[in-house]
Amino acid sequence: DFIIDFLHQCEKYEFIAIVLSCRDTYLDYILPKNVLNKLPLIIHEGFKGTQSAAARKYLENNNIQAPNTPFLSQEFTNPLFLKIVCQSMKNNKISEFPKGILGFNTLFEYYLQSIESIIAKKLNMFNTIPIRQSIINFTEALFPDNLWGIPYMEALSIFDKFDNKKGDMTLMDLFITEGLLSIDYEVSTNKDSFEVVRFVFERFGDYCIANNILKNYKTQAELEKSFLEGCEISNILKNKYANRGIIEALSIEIPTKYGKEFIDYLNFSETDFLAKNWYLETCFLNTILMRDGSSITERSLELL
Repeated sequence: DFIIDFLHQCEKYEFIAIVLSCRDTYLDYILPKNVLNKLPLIIHEGFKGTQSAAARKYLENNNIQAPNTPFLSQEFTNPLFLKIVCQSMKNNKISEFPKGILGFNTLFEYYLQSIESIIAKKLNMFNTIPIRQSIINFTEALFPDNLWGIPYMEALSIFDKFDNKKGDMTLMDLFITEGLLSIDYEVSTNKDSFEVVRFVFERFGDYCIANNILKNYKTQAELEKSFLEGCEISNILKNKYANRGIIEALSIEIPTKYGKEFIDYLNFSETDFLAKNWYLETCFLNTILMRDGSSITERSLELL
């Protein structure tokens, strides 16, 4: 209501223009459609068209030396991903990219550790284990039933179990302030909207879910069983479009942790070979540039 009144007041001033920035998630909640329809709408597409130059400028402005090699992964031209990279490297006092291929898992681990350290200081905690465990529990609640976000009060109860109440903000609010989590709106089947909490960067959430899945498998043999009909990873693959991000994260983590390509855990029948092989080939090509250099083997090159 305040924004609408404000816009009405500004209408009488001919030489004043108002620019509002809003995530598309909230657009329908901020202004009614009859007002939106009267306003010009511009969609900000980030670095589109100037990705590489913009990414290098972004790193330069954050006093981080850009790699001498081209940005092999398109993710490095994603503004949100670059923000995560810069924040985690600065917090870990790293000013240039290490030589070789730095995997997303390493970057995400830097990021999570840096946020844990910041929050531990704000809560006067000497150990970050409870902070990490709160994220693990939150991740467990996300998959498989709440991939688009956990209802606000349910999420709050998860983090409250690990909150020592010594800071000015709750543990969950600190994660939101630090940019790891966000509050969004979802619409229920009866068209009611409600607040949910989710990871800001979806690929980071996929990384957390993939690691949470793999912690149950200590050896290659144990992991192979999860690909059998009716088992955990087999069930994930059956819903491959909804779980695409998680499958890509598994394609990064499995070769890194177990030394064997994701696709080599699968047995194809003649009837489904082409469909599955096409999908997994695309998944492999999308993720190999996101992997740590040490995970690239002769088998990886053969698949390329």
